[in-house]
Amino acid sequence: MRLRGTAAEFLESELYGSGVASQAVIVGRTTDGDIILRVGFPAELVQAELVLDGEHRILRETLTAPYHLITRTFGYPRGVKR
Repeated sequence: MRLRGTAAEFLESELYGSGVASQAVIVGRTTDGDIILRVGFPAELVQAELVLDGEHRILRETLTAPYHLITRTFGYPRGVKR
């Protein structure tokens, strides 16, 4: 499924869109050098693992909650800066 809209609109719809998480830690890097960030929202019983590129754009996202596992992969048009 292709998402339409701006990055800001997408982030507004996500738990981590406020930029505030009760738990957040950079756990490492992928073999390509991308950042692996984990954020947690214990009150909502949700955690997310985000893989960010060098421009801090989300490349992959894995969300877990009771009885739910959501994985998404993001692509960006060439030549488009954030």
